Amino acid sequence: MAVRALARINDTRAVDALVRALQDDDAEVRRRAARALGQRGSR
Repeated sequence: MAVRALARINDTRAVDALVRALQDDDAEVRRRAARALGQRGSR
């Protein structure tokens, strides 16, 4: 899943893409994006 790959990229563009994913129609994509953003914030 693209969200998983974005979570591993240490680049501000990845954060922008994850934030956009929070608006996705698919609830699973939104959940994974939120989790990825939360994990990035705890680093």
